[in-house]
Amino acid sequence: MMKTICVFIAAVFTLSVTSCRNGGSQTLSEAEYLHLDSMLWNSYEASVDSLQSLYGSDPDKRDSFSIVYKELLDDALAGNASLALKYASVPSGLKRVFMVRLDVPKDTLRAVLGRIPADLADSPYAEALRMHIDNDQIEEGDRYYDFNATLPDSSSFALSSLEGKNILLLYGGLGCMGEYGRTYLTSLRNSMPHDSLEIVVYQPCSSLEELREIAGYYPLDVVNVSDFKDDVGTFKILYGAQATPTCFLIDKEGVVRVKSVGFDVERFAEYL
Repeated sequence: MMKTICVFIAAVFTLSVTSCRNGGSQTLSEAEYLHLDSMLWNSYEASVDSLQSLYGSDPDKRDSFSIVYKELLDDALAGNASLALKYASVPSGLKRVFMVRLDVPKDTLRAVLGRIPADLADSPYAEALRMHIDNDQIEEGDRYYDFNATLPDSSSFALSSLEGKNILLLYGGLGCMGEYGRTYLTSLRNSMPHDSLEIVVYQPCSSLEELREIAGYYPLDVVNVSDFKDDVGTFKILYGAQATPTCFLIDKEGVVRVKSVGFDVERFAEYL
């Protein structure tokens, strides 16, 4: 059965790759990119659906199915990045390059920026890629980057105002973390006083009204902030965040002790 699955997957991704290669002989265009991108993800979803169907008929092979699923996802993500780099000269392709920037060498990104047309070279995503290339992204052991933002009441916020406290800093994710994640934040908040821990959630939104809406929809005891730069905010670029929530646990000396996609509860507990 696993051989059947692998053959099916290979066939689907061969179709996608062949389509991409055939597209290389044509003029690169936004429509072409969107078509190939749709084919890639439709193929991935079809493969996952097939895998889930087979899993239902043979649940004893859970480990094997998990391995194949990971291979499917890895192949799709690799195809996604490759396609974006090829079509970086069209708006949606350049936007996707920004989305996968953390998995692409900076020399490659620099070369991409050197070949895009003039109108895209001045776009927000091109500027954001330049900022990413020209700066080191926060990693564990680094001192935090300070940033300025706005609170829902329209007053100003600076991360440096919290120096001397532990800070759990999140890049978005209050919705996608689910009830479990929000319950964890509430539990963590209740377990430590404000003078020892602050939980700050940077929201990638574009307006004060949107920030207020998010803060009202998830009425947690956290500090919601934004710089209203939406997808290309300075915080997102300097902290090397893309998935939500990306979490940064900063100690009282301002050192990033944990950087994780999602909650690394055990490691948080080491420092709190």
